[in-house]
Amino acid sequence: MPLSRDAVRLSAWDQFARQFVAPSGGQPPYHAQTNALLPTLVALVGRPGRVLDAGCGEGAVSRMLADSGHAVIGVDSSVVQLSLAYAQEQRRPRGIRYQHLSVTDLACFADDSFDAVLSNQVLPSVFDAHAAICEAARVVHPGGRGVFAFLHPSYHVGRPLCSPGSGGLTLPFYNRSLQSYLRSLQNCGWALDALLDWPRCQRPLMVVLAAVRTASSPTTSIPIAGW
Repeated sequence: MPLSRDAVRLSAWDQFARQFVAPSGGQPPYHAQTNALLPTLVALVGRPGRVLDAGCGEGAVSRMLADSGHAVIGVDSSVVQLSLAYAQEQRRPRGIRYQHLSVTDLACFADDSFDAVLSNQVLPSVFDAHAAICEAARVVHPGGRGVFAFLHPSYHVGRPLCSPGSGGLTLPFYNRSLQSYLRSLQNCGWALDALLDWPRCQRPLMVVLAAVRTASSPTTSIPIAGW
């Protein structure tokens, strides 16, 4: 019986964690240049509060958030990545909680239960990115913040669907336009307040969408003027 799409995706990320993250002691050795963006992402989250790290992986972002004064819960669907994150928490406790959850189904969290959500390098590898963005909106209270960073859609033009720095291991990524992400943000109840290309001095590798949770309920279809 063939593996499901989600099983194939998780298998690839688990293999990636075993092959490249575990040997480094749980520190992410990949995407060295994109890791330089992390302080900016944490700054965009704003003042210390209760933050969800949606797709926490081995916990690098969770640790930086905790070190900046946030109360952090990290969720990921990869058991291997979570085990590495938990091991780091055991070595140096920061009060981070990790849970085995999909970013598209956060049903164990009540509505409006977080001050902010940060999702780094996650959305392009999720089949239903719209569901992930809507779930993030549901668990963040109105006025709370959302920060979504991912490989720039233009980066994959003419390139194989694999992650840079993956050492030849193919990781599942879904090509989507930037417009599709912006539409999902708006439809799910986010108001965009910043869009950053990074780095700025060359062809951007990453795009960062920072948004504020609106008081309105998510809708099914809102056109984006001018797109």
